[in-house]
Amino acid sequence: MAYIRALRYFEPRQWLILTNCLILICSLFIAGVSAYVINEIYKETFERSTDQEDTMLYFWIAMAVLGCLHGLCAVVGITGALKVSLDMIVTYFWLAVLLLAPTLLFSVLMFEFQKLFRSWIKHRWDTPEMSSVRRSFCKPRSVSDTKCAVYPPSLPFKYNITDYTVDEWCEDFWNATDCRLIYIEATDQVTVFAEQALTATATASAVEILLLFFSLYLAYRIVTMSIITKSMNELINYFMILPAIAILLVGLDLKGDLSPTGDNDGSDFAEIDPAIDSIGTLFVSAGVIILGFTLVGIFAGRAKRRRYLYLYLVGMTVVFALLLTCGIWAYQISFTLHLSFTDSQFKTQQFACDAHLYNCCCCGEDVVDVCPEWTKEEVIDVVEVYLKLAGLCGFVSLVFVSGGVMSAYLLAKNLKEYKCEYI
Repeated sequence: MAYIRALRYFEPRQWLILTNCLILICSLFIAGVSAYVINEIYKETFERSTDQEDTMLYFWIAMAVLGCLHGLCAVVGITGALKVSLDMIVTYFWLAVLLLAPTLLFSVLMFEFQKLFRSWIKHRWDTPEMSSVRRSFCKPRSVSDTKCAVYPPSLPFKYNITDYTVDEWCEDFWNATDCRLIYIEATDQVTVFAEQALTATATASAVEILLLFFSLYLAYRIVTMSIITKSMNELINYFMILPAIAILLVGLDLKGDLSPTGDNDGSDFAEIDPAIDSIGTLFVSAGVIILGFTLVGIFAGRAKRRRYLYLYLVGMTVVFALLLTCGIWAYQISFTLHLSFTDSQFKTQQFACDAHLYNCCCCGEDVVDVCPEWTKEEVIDVVEVYLKLAGLCGFVSLVFVSGGVMSAYLLAKNLKEYKCEYI
C-alpha cells in the first residue's frame, strides 16, 4: 500500500519511466510469444517450404520485429527520462507515434487471423514442412508422418479416385480406421494453441497501445506544446510517406495490379465483388494525392507561405474524405460479404486460383472444377480479412493525415498572427 500511495506523488518524468518499463515488459512478451510460435510451427518452413508468400509466417515475423522495436523505443524513453534530455524525449515521442499505427493494425489482425488459422493448418497439414508440427500434436507421435499426415480435400485428386475419403485411404494404406480421429484431434489442438497465442499477443498489444497513449501524454507534458509543434512541422510530412506507400500498395493489390501475372484480367477481388475494385481505385488516388501534397507541405513549411499551406490543407481534406470513404466502404463489404455473395462456387474457386491460394489444384487447366480444395466459405473468409486490413489501413492513415492538417493549420495561424518564431 505504501508503494501505491507513493505513486500519487510521481512527477510526469517518473511516470514516463514506469510506463516505459511496462511497455518494455509487454514488448518482450510479444516478441517472445511470436518467436516461440515461429519455432513451434514454422521451424522447418524456412528450409523445406516452397510457398514464398506465406502470410501467416510473415505476420509472426513482423510481430516479433515490432515487439523488438517497441522495446528499443521504451529504452529510449527510459533513458531520456532518466537523463532529463528533452531531445531524447522528443525523439521518443515521435518513435512512439510511428509505432502506434502498426501496433494498432496488428492488434486487430491478431483477432481476425484466428478464423483463418484452421484453413491455414488444413491446407498445409500433410506437407513436409509441417512434419515438426505433426510430431508435436499427433497422438501417438509415431503416426505423425503416416496416419496423421492426411489432407482430406486433396485425396481424390492426389490418387485420381472420385470421392476418395479419409476412411478409405486409412484402410487402404494403413489397414486402420482411426486416421480421421487422429487428424481431427491433432488439428484441433494446434489450432487451439495458435488461437491462444494470438489472443495473448493481441491482449498484450492492446495494453501496450494504452500505455503508449499515456506515455505520449506524459512526453507532451514534459517537453511542452511549443516544442512538439515545432518538431511536428519539421517531421509530419516525412512521416506521411509511409502510410501513403502503404495505402497505394493496398489499392494496387485490390485492383489486381500486384498479381504475379502483372495484370488484372477482371478476376481477383472484382470476381467476388466489383465494388472492391472501386475501393482499390480510391486507395490508389488517395496514395498518389498524399505523395504529391507531401511535397507541397514540405515546401510550404520551409517557405512559410500561407497560400501553399492553404493549398495543402485543401489537398489533405480531400485525402481525409477519400480514406474515410475507403475505410467505411471496405468494412461495410467485409461485414456483409458472407450474406451478399450468393454467386456460384466457380467464382470463388477462380479467385482462389488468381490469388494463388495455397495448394490449389488444376489452376490454368481446362477442367470444370478448379481449386476444389478451398470451399466458398474459406475463400470469402480470406477476402473479408483482407478487406478489413485495407479498411484499417485507411483508418490508421487518417491519424497521419490529421496530424498534417493540424500542423499546417497551426503554422498558417501563427504566420497570420505574426507569432511564428521563424519570423
